[in-house]
Amino acid sequence: LHTMTLREAITAAPRVKPHVVCAQIHDAKDDLLMIRLEGQKLFVERNDVGDVLLDDHYVLGAPFDLKIEAGAGVVNVWYEGEHKLNWPVSRSGCYFKAGCYTQSNVSKGDAVESYGEVMIYRLHVEHGPRS
Repeated sequence: LHTMTLREAITAAPRVKPHVVCAQIHDAKDDLLMIRLEGQKLFVERNDVGDVLLDDHYVLGAPFDLKIEAGAGVVNVWYEGEHKLNWPVSRSGCYFKAGCYTQSNVSKGDAVESYGEVMIYRLHVEHGPRS
């Protein structure tokens, strides 16, 4: 079982396209799951599977607790202590990422000086025995 728990806040997003990813599971080729903010909508994005809403009125700068757990062919996500996702999925070579990944650039209309920012207050990753 592999677990990432963190307390973080998204504190800034680009103005034109205010989309920021703050945590994810990635494999060798692409992201499997992303915790993404678009405007005020904070959600779990799963490529081509459907999004799972975490908060539809997220306010920039508001800290939140997140837990992502993966193992034995299942990914679980908790937001503010509430279980939000149980997703049967299997991939190999996966790893956790946390930080600020803006989803905009100058070709999307944002200025060169635009930025996103994520404050990580606490981060813990744990890898248990293989199942």
